[in-house]
Amino acid sequence: MIIITFYALQTDQNCDICDKTFSQTTNLNTHVKGVHQKEKPFSCDICHMSVRTRQTLERHMSSVHSNEKPFECDKCHKTFALKGRLKNH
Repeated sequence: MIIITFYALQTDQNCDICDKTFSQTTNLNTHVKGVHQKEKPFSCDICHMSVRTRQTLERHMSSVHSNEKPFECDKCHKTFALKGRLKNH
């Protein structure tokens, strides 16, 4: 038995407001809602900070409300919650 699956080809999606290009419609929709409509649907249960994406909320939770600091400087052994803060250090 041979099963043939067809995938719909998605073309790039452009934002009508700023002409930024996205490969997926869901990313375009997230962009429009967050950047142009200023929607921030994800909220921190602790400090009530609102953010655009779940990933940003997860990063906020781990860097602000957690004692986790998994990024360590090789030279002075200081630890950081975010990789970017280690890089700036």
